[in-house]
Amino acid sequence: MGAGAAYEILEEGYLVQNTGINPSTGEPWKPQWVLKHKCSEDSIARWKVKKYQHGIIPKSEPLLTASNEDDGWGNLDMVLSSAPESSSRKRSHAESWGWDDIKAEQSEGDLGGQSLGWTPPPQVQMAKRSRPTDPGTRRPSYGPLSTGFKAGSSKKRTGTREPSSFNDSWTNSSTLETYSRPPQRCEEDIKPAPTEVTSRWLLLPLARTNGITVEIKHSFPENENPGWNNGDFEGLQGVVLSVLNLGDGLARSTATVRLANPPDEDHRDYPIPVDCLWPVPPSKAGELAIILVGQFCGQVAKLRQLEEEGVWLVSAGNSHFEIEAEHMAGLVEV
Repeated sequence: MGAGAAYEILEEGYLVQNTGINPSTGEPWKPQWVLKHKCSEDSIARWKVKKYQHGIIPKSEPLLTASNEDDGWGNLDMVLSSAPESSSRKRSHAESWGWDDIKAEQSEGDLGGQSLGWTPPPQVQMAKRSRPTDPGTRRPSYGPLSTGFKAGSSKKRTGTREPSSFNDSWTNSSTLETYSRPPQRCEEDIKPAPTEVTSRWLLLPLARTNGITVEIKHSFPENENPGWNNGDFEGLQGVVLSVLNLGDGLARSTATVRLANPPDEDHRDYPIPVDCLWPVPPSKAGELAIILVGQFCGQVAKLRQLEEEGVWLVSAGNSHFEIEAEHMAGLVEV
């Protein structure tokens, strides 16, 4: 197109390359332009993540993958073939992931074009309130997150948290939103990367905070802890709408939280100090979560399979690894 030539853009599109080899030529498929509305949301989301992480997509990698066996989180067959057997139990390939079991994505057609909307169901019961355990008595972290499969996975751990009271229609949604900021590996922002969840976990450089599931803890005034609202909301759960980070000054950073069972049904959204909010771990395969420790801190991960009690195999981008549920926060659509 010559300089100064008049032109009109008619439609947005992406340069797409199929995986594998073209049987008619014996060479890789040639890239071709595809209209934006004909590309899957998962492929577009993966493209945006790569663009944020690398700036420029390497020429050796396809920009978008047109494959019927890729759910947007890496090739599962490749993961299965390379993953070592867990030392705690043996399982056959047929016992591992099945496509009908792990595909929790809901297409836009499944939703009927409607927003999921975060409205608590009537059957959710009021969470039992109790004075929190002293932070010093909580069991320690299991250490930094490895980049591969954990060694010694047969180590016994205490029981997992019971599944939260969030509605399945929220927690089963795996639709990715466009990131409001590029996802980054935690070591680029915080050195060293955190190895345990602290009271300031919501102030980490997370890929997204909107939709994180939390529970109110340590809200009773005690010693130097000012608490919040005299502990009247202790034990209630909700979902984060936004975070106000005020730094390390005297003022406390807060997060606006929509409670599942507020005392006043007409008032659901509350600004709550972040040190009184603790993550509610995900509990089902197919759910999305935010990683809170280790190399992939701050990234969105998808739960693949429960490896053993309290330990999940997850996918974050093109990486697959094991991580304790307590080192993640559930993520829902709001």
